[in-house]
Amino acid sequence: MKMYLISDNTETYEGLRLAGVEGIVVHDGASVVNTLKNTAADDGYGIILVTEKAYSYASEEIDQFMAAHTRPLITRIPDRHGSVSKSESITDFIKTGIGLDLG
Repeated sequence: MKMYLISDNTETYEGLRLAGVEGIVVHDGASVVNTLKNTAADDGYGIILVTEKAYSYASEEIDQFMAAHTRPLITRIPDRHGSVSKSESITDFIKTGIGLDLG
């Protein structure tokens, strides 16, 4: 099962490429939604990572997609600048992403 990154910046994209994660850099909501739909249609991808800023471009559409589909797992991640919400931690991302409470 592979991961795919939808990012708004090249630094996050390049960093995850070094770890073997394929992806794309986008700068508008239509590109985010099109990439999400095309990637989700490929059964080879089990996890789609979306940087927080890319998520902000199309948050309503992404939330609707997540509500309508159980696969692939779609999760927001901070980019190189950190999380938009300073109160979120990696534990919060795990809880949101897979529903596992580590606390």
